[in-house]
Amino acid sequence: MNEMAPVNPQIEERQSPPFFSKYKFTIISLCVILIALIPLLLLAKNKKAQQPTIATLQPTTTPTPIPLTQQNAQPTISATDQQIQNALTQSNQDINSVNQVDSSQDSVAGL
Repeated sequence: MNEMAPVNPQIEERQSPPFFSKYKFTIISLCVILIALIPLLLLAKNKKAQQPTIATLQPTTTPTPIPLTQQNAQPTISATDQQIQNALTQSNQDINSVNQVDSSQDSVAGL
Protein backbone atom coordinates (compact mmCIF):
# COMPACT_ATOMS: atom_id res chain seq x y z
CA MET A 1 0.00 0.00 0.00
CA ASN A 2 0.95 3.36 -0.65
CA GLU A 3 1.41 4.93 2.70
CA MET A 4 0.92 8.54 2.74
CA ALA A 5 1.86 10.61 5.63
CA PRO A 6 -0.95 12.59 6.99
CA VAL A 7 -0.81 15.95 5.45
CA ASN A 8 -0.90 18.59 8.09
CA PRO A 9 -0.55 21.74 6.17
CA GLN A 10 0.31 24.66 8.33
CA ILE A 11 -1.28 27.47 6.57
CA GLU A 12 -0.02 30.73 7.78
CA GLU A 13 -2.79 33.17 7.80
CA ARG A 14 -1.50 36.61 7.26
CA GLN A 15 -3.55 38.94 9.28
CA SER A 16 -3.73 42.46 8.13
CA PRO A 17 -2.38 44.91 10.68
CA PRO A 18 -4.95 46.47 12.96
CA PHE A 19 -6.69 49.57 11.68
CA PHE A 20 -5.07 51.95 14.18
CA SER A 21 -1.51 50.84 13.50
CA LYS A 22 -2.12 50.99 9.76
CA TYR A 23 -3.55 54.50 9.80
CA LYS A 24 -1.90 55.82 12.97
CA PHE A 25 -0.14 58.77 11.33
CA THR A 26 -3.27 59.79 9.44
CA ILE A 27 -5.46 59.65 12.54
CA ILE A 28 -2.97 61.65 14.62
CA SER A 29 -2.62 64.23 11.85
CA LEU A 30 -6.37 64.66 11.60
CA CYS A 31 -6.63 65.11 15.39
CA VAL A 32 -3.91 67.78 15.37
CA ILE A 33 -5.59 69.62 12.52
CA LEU A 34 -8.98 69.54 14.27
CA ILE A 35 -7.48 70.76 17.54
CA ALA A 36 -5.76 73.63 15.67
CA LEU A 37 -8.95 74.58 13.82
CA ILE A 38 -11.07 75.06 16.93
CA PRO A 39 -9.30 78.24 18.19
CA LEU A 40 -9.10 79.59 14.64
CA LEU A 41 -12.82 79.19 14.14
CA LEU A 42 -13.54 80.84 17.49
CA LEU A 43 -11.29 83.78 16.64
CA ALA A 44 -12.89 84.18 13.22
CA LYS A 45 -16.36 84.15 14.78
CA ASN A 46 -15.31 86.78 17.36
CA LYS A 47 -13.89 89.03 14.66
CA LYS A 48 -17.15 88.90 12.72
CA ALA A 49 -19.14 89.64 15.89
CA GLN A 50 -17.14 92.75 16.70
CA GLN A 51 -18.38 95.81 14.98
CA PRO A 52 -15.77 98.22 13.75
CA THR A 53 -15.52 101.25 15.95
CA ILE A 54 -14.83 104.61 14.45
CA ALA A 55 -12.15 106.40 16.38
CA THR A 56 -12.87 110.03 16.89
CA LEU A 57 -9.83 112.13 16.33
CA GLN A 58 -9.16 114.78 18.90
CA PRO A 59 -7.89 118.02 17.44
CA THR A 60 -4.21 118.31 18.12
CA THR A 61 -2.76 121.54 19.28
CA THR A 62 0.63 122.55 18.06
CA PRO A 63 2.88 123.90 20.73
CA THR A 64 4.01 127.40 20.15
CA PRO A 65 7.77 127.66 19.91
CA ILE A 66 9.56 129.70 22.53
CA PRO A 67 12.31 131.90 21.22
CA LEU A 68 15.79 130.67 22.17
CA THR A 69 17.48 133.03 24.58
CA GLN A 70 20.49 132.84 26.87
CA GLN A 71 18.21 132.43 29.89
CA ASN A 72 16.27 129.39 28.66
CA ALA A 73 19.18 127.69 26.81
CA GLN A 74 21.76 127.83 29.58
CA PRO A 75 20.06 125.33 31.97
CA THR A 76 19.76 122.75 29.18
CA ILE A 77 23.35 123.22 28.08
CA SER A 78 24.58 122.98 31.69
CA ALA A 79 22.61 119.79 32.35
CA THR A 80 23.87 118.17 29.14
CA ASP A 81 27.45 119.19 29.93
CA GLN A 82 27.13 117.69 33.42
CA GLN A 83 25.84 114.39 31.97
CA ILE A 84 28.79 114.26 29.56
CA GLN A 85 31.25 114.94 32.38
CA ASN A 86 29.69 112.20 34.52
CA ALA A 87 29.92 109.72 31.62
CA LEU A 88 33.57 110.61 31.00
CA THR A 89 34.40 110.21 34.70
CA GLN A 90 32.68 106.82 34.81
CA SER A 91 34.47 105.60 31.68
CA ASN A 92 37.83 106.67 33.11
CA GLN A 93 37.07 104.78 36.33
CA ASP A 94 36.12 101.68 34.31
CA ILE A 95 39.33 101.84 32.29
CA ASN A 96 41.43 102.23 35.44
CA SER A 97 39.71 99.29 37.12
CA VAL A 98 40.34 97.10 34.06
CA ASN A 99 44.02 98.01 34.15
CA GLN A 100 44.21 96.85 37.78
CA VAL A 101 42.99 93.31 37.07
CA ASP A 102 45.52 90.72 38.32
CA SER A 103 45.84 88.16 35.57
CA SER A 104 48.79 86.28 37.10
CA GLN A 105 46.50 83.51 38.33
CA ASP A 106 44.70 83.09 35.00
CA SER A 107 45.17 79.85 33.14
CA VAL A 108 44.56 79.12 29.50
CA ALA A 109 44.98 75.36 29.82
CA GLY A 110 42.23 73.46 28.07
CA LEU A 111 41.14 76.32 25.86
